[in-house]
Amino acid sequence: MGGLGFTHADFELPVGVLSGGQKGRAALAHLLLEEPDLLLLDEPTNHLDLGGTEWLEGFIRNEYKGAVVVVSHDRYFLDKVVTKVAELQNHKLEEYSGNYTKYVFLKERNLLVQQRQYVRQQEEIKRDEDFIRRYKAGQRTKEARGREKKLARMELIDKPQLHTKKIKLEFTTELRGGDDVLQLRKVSKRYGDKTLFENMELDVYRHDRVGIIGPNGVGKTTLIRLIMGQEEPTSGTVKVGHNLRVGYYDQEHASLNLDNTVLDEIWELRPNYIQGQVRSYLGRFLFGGDEVFKPIHDLSGGEQSRVALAKLLLENANFLILDEPTNHLDISSKEVLEKALLDYPATTLIVSHDRYFLDKIVNKIFFMDEDRTWLWNGNYTAYQEWKLEKKREEETKAAEERKRIAREKKRLATEQRRQASASSKKKKKKKKPPKRTIGV
Repeated sequence: MGGLGFTHADFELPVGVLSGGQKGRAALAHLLLEEPDLLLLDEPTNHLDLGGTEWLEGFIRNEYKGAVVVVSHDRYFLDKVVTKVAELQNHKLEEYSGNYTKYVFLKERNLLVQQRQYVRQQEEIKRDEDFIRRYKAGQRTKEARGREKKLARMELIDKPQLHTKKIKLEFTTELRGGDDVLQLRKVSKRYGDKTLFENMELDVYRHDRVGIIGPNGVGKTTLIRLIMGQEEPTSGTVKVGHNLRVGYYDQEHASLNLDNTVLDEIWELRPNYIQGQVRSYLGRFLFGGDEVFKPIHDLSGGEQSRVALAKLLLENANFLILDEPTNHLDISSKEVLEKALLDYPATTLIVSHDRYFLDKIVNKIFFMDEDRTWLWNGNYTAYQEWKLEKKREEETKAAEERKRIAREKKRLATEQRRQASASSKKKKKKKKPPKRTIGV
């Protein structure tokens, strides 16, 4: 339970009072303790923070002895854990050996091979069909009929889908903000007796792409609310730069009107559009036909995420604040979002547990813990390497200190033995009787 993010204070809580994320983690802990021969995990990292996800990776790799079948959009997790990928697409299941990165490589290679084979077969079919048309009723009838039989027996190669339907994203802004985008000075936030963070310092500049990470419950979402002006700090100052238009993506999709249709949700932002323009715009987010008339409350989490992104694009913001933007998105949509953010000419602040996404996007990591925060220049992998190096240095120093203490103890023990021996000899010398002189 500790590995999955529960504290001792949580252990006695009734399950009924737990949040959705806590219930998911409790169910996972219960499942792992059953030690089954086969684990079926459906998006197991969705409600885990980075520490919990890393713990689960280590448990599956190093401790669990059974088989695992996992449905996941967490590419970093798949890279660390799986030895085989089974892709379900177009009503077919295709297997690839290796982890996610190997799967991407093999799939691309296989598609190219299939494309070449498909083109060659189509050329062969065209040649045979031309031959059959020309000679079926002529002198080479026998050969033409033979080719006809060969075509009938031929196992056709499916045309590879080199381009699947993806959402289309392009973040733009017409407003140039100042170079100083965000400044936090000695910011603290408390709720009653509970302190989330104290004396927090952070500077964000134009073109920065900052990833905010840390355990659940340290106040990442609260920090975003302070920046957005939705809450006030208990102490300290939060200063947002001049000439900024902030675009906010909320992981809870609180900005969506659940009673609206998809069409109306966008139309409210662009009332001057005609229906055709709104429908055309929604087509970029894979909403076509009657799907635009579906109420928001009937949409899946992924579909709601696409509506939220569609609204975000229309804001033309020059400062994007994204709270878990990849939650509920499939892998292809994540890839599109990554490219759009890399091409975005302004500033981005991102709260995310998606390590693959962080590696692709951010150039700074802001780590929040219960007792400290720090800013690291680089992506998630660079941050992890620095943490491991720092841990190794601390372990080396601790080992050297233990050796020094052991040497000092040994020296003191040797000194004590030497002093004890000298003291013993001195006592014996004092007790030795004086020599007698015998005269002649």
